[in-house]
Amino acid sequence: MEILNNLWLAVSTPNETLIDVILIIGIFIENSLVLGLFTTILNISPKTFQKIIYIVIMSIIGVLTMYIIPSPFNIFVNLFIPIFNSKFRGISLLSS
Repeated sequence: MEILNNLWLAVSTPNETLIDVILIIGIFIENSLVLGLFTTILNISPKTFQKIIYIVIMSIIGVLTMYIIPSPFNIFVNLFIPIFNSKFRGISLLSS
């Protein structure tokens, strides 16, 4: 019975290091999905190298905003950066 109690304590105790690692992995998945969303909506076909560069740069920005900006607001920043980036590159969001 003590083994089950120890397992329950290990599962139910918050582990901040593990949560940070899972969030960093989640940022890469989120950026891949956002890339797919924007390229589908805007009917853009980027090269594989461009996709990799986008995912890496946005993931670095996502990790930085995760530690600098409080939790609900960093998600908005991560979602609005691609929109502002496309505005500066001259891609019209209303063309599709």
